[in-house]
Amino acid sequence: MNLAINLLVLRCKDVELTRRFYERLGMVFVEERHGAGPKHFAWEHAGFVLELYPTKGEQAPDNVRLGFSMPLLADLAGDIRHSSDVTVLKPPYATADRLIIVLQDPDGRSVEVSQALHR
Repeated sequence: MNLAINLLVLRCKDVELTRRFYERLGMVFVEERHGAGPKHFAWEHAGFVLELYPTKGEQAPDNVRLGFSMPLLADLAGDIRHSSDVTVLKPPYATADRLIIVLQDPDGRSVEVSQALHR
Protein backbone atom coordinates (compact mmCIF):
# COMPACT_ATOMS: atom_id res chain seq x y z
CA MET A 1 0.00 0.00 0.00
CA ASN A 2 1.31 3.46 -0.94
CA LEU A 3 -0.09 6.16 1.33
CA ALA A 4 0.66 9.84 0.94
CA ILE A 5 -0.28 12.66 3.26
CA ASN A 6 -2.61 15.13 1.56
CA LEU A 7 -4.18 17.10 4.42
CA LEU A 8 -3.07 18.69 7.68
CA VAL A 9 -5.47 20.71 9.82
CA LEU A 10 -4.02 22.97 12.50
CA ARG A 11 -6.17 24.43 15.29
CA CYS A 12 -5.03 27.97 16.10
CA LYS A 13 -5.68 30.38 18.98
CA ASP A 14 -5.50 33.34 16.57
CA VAL A 15 -6.09 32.05 13.06
CA GLU A 16 -5.31 35.44 11.44
CA LEU A 17 -1.96 35.74 13.22
CA THR A 18 -1.08 32.15 12.31
CA ARG A 19 -2.08 32.76 8.67
CA ARG A 20 0.26 35.76 8.50
CA PHE A 21 3.11 33.68 9.98
CA TYR A 22 2.78 30.98 7.30
CA GLU A 23 2.36 33.60 4.58
CA ARG A 24 5.82 34.89 5.56
CA LEU A 25 7.06 31.45 4.49
CA GLY A 26 5.56 32.06 1.05
CA MET A 27 2.20 30.31 1.36
CA VAL A 28 -0.90 31.97 -0.08
CA PHE A 29 -4.11 31.07 1.73
CA VAL A 30 -7.70 31.28 0.58
CA GLU A 31 -10.54 31.87 2.99
CA GLU A 32 -13.08 29.04 3.19
CA ARG A 33 -16.24 28.11 5.03
CA HIS A 34 -17.97 24.77 4.62
CA GLY A 35 -21.71 25.07 5.30
CA ALA A 36 -22.27 26.41 8.82
CA GLY A 37 -18.68 25.59 9.85
CA PRO A 38 -16.16 28.20 10.99
CA LYS A 39 -14.26 30.50 8.68
CA HIS A 40 -10.79 29.07 8.09
CA PHE A 41 -7.88 29.32 5.66
CA ALA A 42 -6.48 26.77 3.23
CA TRP A 43 -3.23 26.53 1.26
CA GLU A 44 -2.78 23.89 -1.42
CA HIS A 45 0.41 22.79 -3.12
CA ALA A 46 1.15 19.65 -5.15
CA GLY A 47 -1.95 17.86 -3.89
CA PHE A 48 -1.33 18.73 -0.24
CA VAL A 49 -3.70 20.99 1.74
CA LEU A 50 -2.82 22.84 4.95
CA GLU A 51 -5.89 24.23 6.72
CA LEU A 52 -5.85 26.70 9.61
CA TYR A 53 -8.94 26.51 11.84
CA PRO A 54 -9.73 28.50 14.98
CA THR A 55 -9.72 26.56 18.25
CA LYS A 56 -13.13 25.86 19.79
CA GLY A 57 -13.75 27.49 23.17
CA GLU A 58 -10.96 26.57 25.57
CA GLN A 59 -9.55 23.93 23.20
CA ALA A 60 -5.75 23.95 23.16
CA PRO A 61 -3.95 24.40 19.82
CA ASP A 62 -2.20 21.39 18.34
CA ASN A 63 1.29 20.49 19.44
CA VAL A 64 2.88 19.15 16.28
CA ARG A 65 6.15 19.80 14.47
CA LEU A 66 5.88 20.81 10.84
CA GLY A 67 8.57 20.53 8.21
CA PHE A 68 8.78 22.37 4.91
CA SER A 69 11.51 22.30 2.30
CA MET A 70 12.50 24.90 -0.24
CA PRO A 71 15.19 25.17 -2.91
CA LEU A 72 17.21 27.95 -1.22
CA LEU A 73 16.84 28.62 2.50
CA ALA A 74 18.73 31.90 2.20
CA ASP A 75 15.72 33.35 0.35
CA LEU A 76 13.77 33.07 3.60
CA ALA A 77 16.28 33.03 6.44
CA GLY A 78 17.58 36.59 6.13
CA ASP A 79 14.12 38.13 6.26
CA ILE A 80 12.91 35.82 9.05
CA ARG A 81 15.98 36.23 11.24
CA HIS A 82 15.58 40.00 11.25
CA SER A 83 11.82 40.00 11.86
CA SER A 84 10.62 41.02 15.30
CA ASP A 85 7.40 39.00 15.00
CA VAL A 86 8.96 35.60 14.25
CA THR A 87 10.66 33.50 16.93
CA VAL A 88 13.72 31.55 15.79
CA LEU A 89 14.07 28.44 17.96
CA LYS A 90 17.24 27.27 16.21
CA PRO A 91 19.25 29.44 13.81
CA PRO A 92 20.33 27.89 10.50
CA TYR A 93 22.47 24.77 10.94
CA ALA A 94 23.65 22.00 8.66
CA THR A 95 23.28 18.25 8.84
CA ALA A 96 24.93 15.79 6.46
CA ASP A 97 22.36 16.52 3.75
CA ARG A 98 20.22 19.53 4.75
CA LEU A 99 20.43 23.17 5.87
CA ILE A 100 17.73 23.78 8.50
CA ILE A 101 16.19 26.64 10.47
CA VAL A 102 13.59 25.98 13.20
CA LEU A 103 10.96 28.64 13.88
CA GLN A 104 8.02 28.86 16.27
CA ASP A 105 4.57 29.71 14.98
CA PRO A 106 2.15 31.86 17.00
CA ASP A 107 0.64 28.77 18.71
CA GLY A 108 4.02 27.40 19.86
CA ARG A 109 4.45 24.75 17.17
CA SER A 110 7.98 24.08 15.92
CA VAL A 111 8.28 24.75 12.19
CA GLU A 112 11.36 23.39 10.44
CA VAL A 113 12.25 24.89 7.08
CA SER A 114 15.10 23.27 5.19
CA GLN A 115 16.91 22.92 1.91
CA ALA A 116 18.79 19.96 0.49
CA LEU A 117 22.57 20.25 0.41
CA HIS A 118 24.33 18.89 -2.63
CA ARG A 119 27.70 17.78 -1.37
